[in-house]
Amino acid sequence: MRTSVALIIIIIIFNNLTTAQGIVTNNIFKNRQFVGVQSNPYYTVHKSTCQIITLRYGIEAYKNIYVGPEVSGFFYKDKEGNTGSEYNAGIYAKFIFFSSMKIKLLLEPGISYKYGKYQIYHFENPDFSKKKMDWYGSAGIMVNLYKEIVTLDLMVKYSPDYLFLRSRTIVPSYKLNFHF
Repeated sequence: MRTSVALIIIIIIFNNLTTAQGIVTNNIFKNRQFVGVQSNPYYTVHKSTCQIITLRYGIEAYKNIYVGPEVSGFFYKDKEGNTGSEYNAGIYAKFIFFSSMKIKLLLEPGISYKYGKYQIYHFENPDFSKKKMDWYGSAGIMVNLYKEIVTLDLMVKYSPDYLFLRSRTIVPSYKLNFHF
């Protein structure tokens, strides 16, 4: 009899602990992560094609707020022999609005350290390099492509740096993100 009572008490306690554990687990915020890839083609003033490639990692720091590092770079060579390459490493934050909808609004500020090396023959000193801190801001939409695992960010990006190709400060941008 004592064994039966002890066994019933253990089962009830164990059942309550597992139920309580399930409730706590559902209430604790789970960090979602993603890896993003960008490959945007741009044309320089001299009609050469340049691919800007960005890799990024993000973790959900709070509900609908992602933060993380990103690295990007590009290389171009035009018909006149001018060349340039640029590498960026930085951090960003991504704010998502209307998260329950299939198409969401997003806002994304970021800062980065930029290193660029250029060879432009019509300058007095054709070989030069630049090192500087830079920032950008972008706004756009995020579209769920596949079960909230694959998303596409379509944005307009602003940066005060005039070394955007074609001397623009505002350019369109897109990123493909894989969430896990």
